[in-house]
This record gives sequence, C-alpha cells and structure tokens, in this order.
Amino acid sequence: MSFRFTLAAVLRLREIREQLEERRLSEILAQIARTRESITAIDAEMVEASLKRNRDLSDGMSGSELHAANGLAAMLKEHRQLRLAKLAHLEQLRDQQIPVYKRAHQDRELLSGMREEQREEFAAGQLRQQQKLVDDLFIARRRRR
Repeated sequence: MSFRFTLAAVLRLREIREQLEERRLSEILAQIARTRESITAIDAEMVEASLKRNRDLSDGMSGSELHAANGLAAMLKEHRQLRLAKLAHLEQLRDQQIPVYKRAHQDRELLSGMREEQREEFAAGQLRQQQKLVDDLFIARRRRR
C-alpha cells in the first residue's frame, strides 16, 4: 500500500496560491527597479540639460533658446515627480504584498509539514508491519523445531 496524503488537493491549491503571490511580489519589485532606473536616467538627463544650458548661456543664446531650455528642465522635473509618485505607490504595494506572500508561504509550509509527518508515520507503520511479519515467521519456524 502506498502513502496517500488526504489533503493533497488543498496542499496543491496552497502551493499555487503561494506561487501566485510570489509572482505578484516579484513583478512589483521589478517595477520598482525599473522606476528607480528611470528616475536615475531622468536625473542624468537633467544634469546634462543644465550643463548644456549653462554652456550655451556663456556662449550667448537667444531668449527663445533659453525659454526652450527652461521648458525642457521643467518637463524633466515634472517627469521625475511623476516617477517618484509612481515609486511611492509601488513601494506601498510592495509593503502590502509582503505579508500576503508570507501568509501564503506559511499556509503552504504548514500543510507540507503535516504531509511529511504523515509520511514518516506511514513509513514507521510499514516498518512495524514488516518487522512483525519477520518476527511471526521467526516464531513459527522456531515452533516447528
């Protein structure tokens, strides 16, 4: 007789839920990383635009060029603010998702532990049955003599 875990279907559902929550958390973390990279790129672009504007000012630039340079700086600042707001939102989602994932992991671990305990009990019972059979055979042979 082979081992059967009566809660195998529930365990499988918990494994699927844990994987789903882990994927959600991973996606949020990936979005956070991409957003941080975007902010870093915007910061670099802002520095470059500022340096270019300062160079052009010292070389002499028209008012319309200065206006365009200031417009670019304002646009980059606005994009940065939007990315920072998105980052704050993603970090909030991450903070909400971590306990959800931990709970799903604990639920799955609980059932996995129960399955292992039952498997060990089953194996011990099988060994006891085999030992009893060997003992009975030994006793029966001894009685024949």
